[in-house]
Amino acid sequence: ATVNGKTVVYPERKKFTLQLNSWADAGYSWDCEISDTLIVSMFGPPTYRQKEDGPVVPGGLSVATFTFFTKKPGKCQLRLFEHQRWMVGVAPRDSVLFSVSVIMSATAD
Repeated sequence: ATVNGKTVVYPERKKFTLQLNSWADAGYSWDCEISDTLIVSMFGPPTYRQKEDGPVVPGGLSVATFTFFTKKPGKCQLRLFEHQRWMVGVAPRDSVLFSVSVIMSATAD
């Protein structure tokens, strides 16, 4: 993901999405940890779709889409990691770590 290791900035009360390649057919799934859910939260569960258009290809690459919602100004970290949930003690196949800086929305007086 292009946000890995970076800080992204969004105004409060806005949705944003993150799309990650996934090997869902091989039993991998992405999970998300948010350091402060009072600042940013997930907006529903992630969705998955086949990456390439056309007929469904068993074992093909998928795309996981996460939608987040910014609640109030502040900073937090999001860590997403792809793993096989039943494989306890095994390092994730892939991970993404980035910071979110939520700023106050501009309002007209």
